[in-house]
Amino acid sequence: MNELFLYLLAGGSVGLLVWSFMGGREKGKADQEDSSKAQIKDADVVEAGSGLKKTLSRCPNLVGSIEQAMDLHQIDENHPWKKVMTSFDLLLLRSGHRGGLTAQDLANLTVYGAFLTSTFLGIYALSLEITALPFVYGGFLLGGILPWLVFKSRVQVRQQRIRKDLPYLLDLLTLCVESGMDFTTAMLRVGPNFQGTELGEEVSLLVTELRMGKGREEGLRDLSRRVGIMELSTVVNSIVQSDKLGSGMGPALRIQSEDMRKHRMFQAEEAGMKAPVKLVFPLVFFIFPTTFIILFAPMFIKMMS
Repeated sequence: MNELFLYLLAGGSVGLLVWSFMGGREKGKADQEDSSKAQIKDADVVEAGSGLKKTLSRCPNLVGSIEQAMDLHQIDENHPWKKVMTSFDLLLLRSGHRGGLTAQDLANLTVYGAFLTSTFLGIYALSLEITALPFVYGGFLLGGILPWLVFKSRVQVRQQRIRKDLPYLLDLLTLCVESGMDFTTAMLRVGPNFQGTELGEEVSLLVTELRMGKGREEGLRDLSRRVGIMELSTVVNSIVQSDKLGSGMGPALRIQSEDMRKHRMFQAEEAGMKAPVKLVFPLVFFIFPTTFIILFAPMFIKMMS
């Protein structure tokens, strides 16, 4: 029974890989055909639009079918799989990916990793002549969750680096704003000081979006969503609120900078207070036994001799 289950699992894994490869080739061919037919379709858009209006006016059943399809589309937007894809997209965005790997690619990688890992571990268990099902289930879970853990760790490292550079950005931004610069010019002036860092990339992207016509509030909200840390969200809310009320942005930035430095000081004190608790395990299981061996081993050896 275990061998049959593994054969089916291995066949499914190979089938998934073949389907992915063939799907990528078909997608490439479809993209080429779509690009070659784009000009021809653009010439027929106006005539098709007028013909569609006439058809809809003469076919009320068709209108009802279209409305039903739109209702189904709205249902699909709230589907659990849609929420999973949105979370994958947000995970890739916060990990620093600006293109290449998409949420669908991450989902495919999760499925393929789960099937392949469970197959390999199951075959390894059969080679050792032991029960394969625990290895199959464990491999399925490990292969499915491993890509998510890798990107989640990247997000945490990136957020920590941004959290470290953010107070210095606020200090420079406060000086530029209080000297008379507007917000976009101040961000453009401060950005080169953080070149090569994660925060510098986000500032550069924000300045690009603002210069292309995006609103300040929308750009700042997108920045907060891309980074996903509480400190930046607080700063963004403060800037947006001061902009709506018409108050000065310089004092608000200075207050946020001081609060952020106090918060970092509190975090450092909290980490220092947690250090003795974290040292209990290595002290009890590593340092104390070694110390006891060094102190009492010679006495024990002398007593035995």
